[in-house]
Amino acid sequence: MLRIYLQKDSKFWWISFTAPNGQRIRRSTRVRDKGEAERIGRAWALDAERAHADAEAGIERPSDISLIDLAAAYLLSVEPEKAKRYVQTLEILIAARILPYFGEDTRARTLTPASIEEFRRALLRGRPVSDQHRGWPAVSAATANRYMVALRQMLAHGVRLGHLRHNPATRLKKLKERTEQRHRALSDQEIEALLRELAESRTEGRAHHTLWVRFLIETGLRASEAASLRWEDVRLLHDPPHVHVRAGTAKDAERRDVPLTQAAIDAIRALAERRGAPVGLVFGPFCRREALLGAWKRTGLPGRCPSAHDLRHTFASRCVAAGLSLAELKVIMGHDSIMTTERYIHTYGDTMHAVARKLNLRA
Repeated sequence: MLRIYLQKDSKFWWISFTAPNGQRIRRSTRVRDKGEAERIGRAWALDAERAHADAEAGIERPSDISLIDLAAAYLLSVEPEKAKRYVQTLEILIAARILPYFGEDTRARTLTPASIEEFRRALLRGRPVSDQHRGWPAVSAATANRYMVALRQMLAHGVRLGHLRHNPATRLKKLKERTEQRHRALSDQEIEALLRELAESRTEGRAHHTLWVRFLIETGLRASEAASLRWEDVRLLHDPPHVHVRAGTAKDAERRDVPLTQAAIDAIRALAERRGAPVGLVFGPFCRREALLGAWKRTGLPGRCPSAHDLRHTFASRCVAAGLSLAELKVIMGHDSIMTTERYIHTYGDTMHAVARKLNLRA
């Protein structure tokens, strides 16, 4: 039985349990959070059970592992559970910064909270080119957080495998992101102005960009899901018309169907007429950021240019304003938790007039 307690004059939680061989183990977790201490204690108890089973079976397992081997084992473990694009993003994060900084042959057990904190500082300030290593530009706080999440999850996998006693990246706090960089929902005026400027631009593929923006606003698909959408996944003749998001393209590797509004159907049909033979990818993984930046600048509207994920936030906010419940919206957007869905809801429409109407009805 696992017991967690605080010793006298100790700042950290201790755990106590009996190993399968009868040995009584008492050890400090070196953490102050009780929930994290319980997780560490359960991992240690599980490691003791595995070690005892291996000893009984005469199996010898490595007690140490290099970072590159740990990265390969971690990516292999998440591949069946996550979408292909998600795994590819993890692989890029690990190969681009984590392994070059620490070294592929570095042993995972040599990483400490101090060395991981120094790695995060290097991400934020950038690293110049030298004879020993290649440089990289400074990244934002949001990007640094993504690198730290990848590293923390990789080391946590090492703990589960028994190569590490504890995760040295657990106690690092998330960096605060700049407020103006957070996602938002576009108003009707901003949507109309953006679509108008995209349609009137002289850039190649302007009609394709316009239909892409309209489709994301009307369906709430992630940019990666829209890029991987195939024509056979578009079911216009079904009741109701919808698009099928495949498990391999969804972020959490769970397939789902997303109903289509009339505006989304019109966008799909217009795109099909331009294509002639609708086969293969509907939109494709093209970069549309420059077209969005140019169109937004020409609108003359204040604020930063919306991103593709802002269009997903716009869809969620419009759905709630139209009366859709959070439970229904959670299913459409493919979220695991309704708390995640709540973060996509922003003030939409003329709030002052809507509140005034409600107050007058109550009077």
